[in-house]
Amino acid sequence: MFSHIVLQTASLFGQLVTPSVTLTLSEMGGGGFAGAIIGYGLKKILRMVTKIAAIVLALFSLGIAYFEWQGIISINWPALNAWLTTGGEWIMNTLLTLIPSTESTLGTLPLAASVVTGFILGFNRG
Repeated sequence: MFSHIVLQTASLFGQLVTPSVTLTLSEMGGGGFAGAIIGYGLKKILRMVTKIAAIVLALFSLGIAYFEWQGIISINWPALNAWLTTGGEWIMNTLLTLIPSTESTLGTLPLAASVVTGFILGFNRG
């Protein structure tokens, strides 16, 4: 009785596991592994780069504030604000045009999902 159920289950599983399912599962496994490695390495690199960038930005800001306080330079704050706002809008518009349509992404969804999941896990471990 039990062996009959096992054989039926194995037969059903054999019918469900087609070459496309096998390809999808292998893409998901490989994508998850690659994403984990990329996430781990990126976190290690970003940790160092972020510290260096914070130090450089702080020193630059202190230098600009000191020079303005000494009267060496003059900053047009409304123009700077307008420039930063325009730059932010340009970045958002550029990113929105880079997002592909839904039709072209459905085929890569399993791979993308596994890479993102692996990336998150690797980034958290890093």
